[in-house]
Amino acid sequence: MYNISETDKEFALLLKDKIKDFERDFEKNFFTQEATLELLSLGVNLSDTLNYSNNKIVWNIACFVNITSYDLKIIVKAMVFSKREWEKRLFARQAALLVYETMNDLFDLLGKDFRRIISKLTDKEIFEACLKEITKDLNLYKASYFNQLKKIRNVSIAHRDKDTLEQLRTIQSIEWVDSINMVSGFDKILNKTGKLLQDLTGKSKDLDQFK
Repeated sequence: MYNISETDKEFALLLKDKIKDFERDFEKNFFTQEATLELLSLGVNLSDTLNYSNNKIVWNIACFVNITSYDLKIIVKAMVFSKREWEKRLFARQAALLVYETMNDLFDLLGKDFRRIISKLTDKEIFEACLKEITKDLNLYKASYFNQLKKIRNVSIAHRDKDTLEQLRTIQSIEWVDSINMVSGFDKILNKTGKLLQDLTGKSKDLDQFK
């Protein structure tokens, strides 16, 4: 009925011995993301209050990336600790929906206005090179996963296909570990984007110097 690969079975066995380690790692990451979210939201609010438009754009994107990464980790934890095959695939579908929507949003957020801000910096070449690498990663990721994400999104989660056989085929075809790897690949891009944005927020005093 369900598409359960040998890798899925191996990972399930690994979990039995490593469950406490996984739980500890998740909680450590959650603590970090929560603290980061508090800092970034403060930066967005302060930029808005002081009418620092360029700062607000940068801090807002950083906050957006952190929220998405945090949500994905919560979903993956739920998926990893799920017992039932249907339950695993419910969280896998939620992850696919979030990645699909965020992937498209990132292209927009890192577009014209963001590039304009970077272009005003004295060391713009460093940031432009990093952004180019991130955009390349996003394009490669989209080429690899877009069709898979789109099908899961359109048939089984954001929209529900009225043909229940098609909906069930899509849900049952999902591989658990493949979904975890798909999310992990996207989170690596989010982390790289977060590092770029962290470096930019460290230059806050320069971002609104030239408008």
